[in-house]
Amino acid sequence: MTKQEEIREGIDRIIQHWNPCASTSTDWTPLHGGLTVGQDLVNYLHSQGVVIKVDRELPEPVGVEILVGAIIHATQQDMLKAGYVAVEPLVR
Repeated sequence: MTKQEEIREGIDRIIQHWNPCASTSTDWTPLHGGLTVGQDLVNYLHSQGVVIKVDRELPEPVGVEILVGAIIHATQQDMLKAGYVAVEPLVR
């Protein structure tokens, strides 16, 4: 089972747990410490390592010689082409 499938199943469990029509549980305590289904989902996703991709510019190299700065810039471009991205945690 892939990580995405595991997370999908976890989301399913939370929604079924919180949905009064699902009749899967009479225990209405949150599964992941949230006060609402939304908080419970965010807490669960955070516990699974889910992050948010953020768009931002790469920092310019400062305080280095021009040649070293050019090498750093080329390396950064290679990293972007390879799929490296900036991320933030889901919960701060």
